[in-house]
Amino acid sequence: MQDNPAKPGEHDLCARIKEKVPPTSAQPGSNEHFPILDKAIMICVNEGGDVIRNKQRNSEFPSSFYCKPPSLIKKN
Repeated sequence: MQDNPAKPGEHDLCARIKEKVPPTSAQPGSNEHFPILDKAIMICVNEGGDVIRNKQRNSEFPSSFYCKPPSLIKKN
């Protein structure tokens, strides 16, 4: 989304996604929003991350989907 600045300590993968996916003012759920969401998800997965669906949004985690970088994924 537009006006979503980088946060201190943000993972490199998050910064790469923000570089490759243009910011948008389209509201989540709108037709204009889905191609951008799809591209962000594709980059996350191609970089080894996991996409997590956020079903309980709140002020701290307002987005519907998040990318969990590979360095934070536990291996069994």
